[in-house]
Amino acid sequence: YKRQELRRLVDASLNFTQGDCEIGNAEKTYVYLCGNKVWGCLVAEPIETAYRLIVREKKFGNELESGCSLGHRLEEGVEATVGVSRIWVWPSQRRKKVATKLLDCLRATFIYGSVISKDSVAFSQPTEE
Repeated sequence: YKRQELRRLVDASLNFTQGDCEIGNAEKTYVYLCGNKVWGCLVAEPIETAYRLIVREKKFGNELESGCSLGHRLEEGVEATVGVSRIWVWPSQRRKKVATKLLDCLRATFIYGSVISKDSVAFSQPTEE
């Protein structure tokens, strides 16, 4: 129950709306706690393939600005081990390496006895596929 409550808070904070999305069996949720307070949360699941996003730059006057919405996906997938669908930190705790610590913990514990390389971690907004 607490996991679902936290998931709703994180989804609302990230403006993610996909109805009542069930927590999958393969998903792992990492929670950064300080005392009895949640400072951060990361949701990940095993994957085999990821697709790189190429960011194109858009020119505004004399300045260049880049953004993911301006990019396109490479058709050829790359090997990946874990996909992070959500990473969230309580606003007052941001810029304190909470997300970094969550990712380091994920890499060290997601597969028993193995440390996942940074290149094998993919990030995405969750989809139904």
